[in-house]
Amino acid sequence: MSALPINRAPTASDGIRSVICGITLPQLRSTRGQATAIPLGGSLDGADWREDKMVEMTGGCLCGQVRYSATADPAFVGVCHCANCQKQTGTAFSVVVGIPKSAMSIQGKLKIFHDTGDSGQAVERTFCPECGSPISTDAAVMPGITLIKAGTLDDTSWIDPQRHVYCDTKQRWILIPEGVQKFAKMPV
Repeated sequence: MSALPINRAPTASDGIRSVICGITLPQLRSTRGQATAIPLGGSLDGADWREDKMVEMTGGCLCGQVRYSATADPAFVGVCHCANCQKQTGTAFSVVVGIPKSAMSIQGKLKIFHDTGDSGQAVERTFCPECGSPISTDAAVMPGITLIKAGTLDDTSWIDPQRHVYCDTKQRWILIPEGVQKFAKMPV
């Protein structure tokens, strides 16, 4: 398997707001409750948006015993192809939405699986103890951020992952779209 090139460092002209663990975070604005990434200085022609309006996301597990809400603009949307995410999801990858941990409110009981990332640091994977639906992941390498499993969101119509990590362990039959960031492992 050939190594994937690591993308160049982002610049202000890329429309970058911040960088967390090497993953660039686009500037986000809310439009009718949907998160929309736009370049810095860009516009949402004809869209109804306000800078101070945050996105409200809701979701839950398959059986309905766990529900959550989050009132924050997503920091990023990405796809993880690591072996542990493949095992947790039971499929080829995990699509995640990174949000500030303090913005998430959970109703219902969760169970936590304590995992270890390739960094050697803790990874906590939460799931419903009744139906087993994975809900979120908290990785010590990204303090203050929780990763919501995108498939648990009530509305996934706005999801458009622009970053793929751990591409060196992706399934060979998965094709990553052109124009998205690809990283062999977790960028540092």
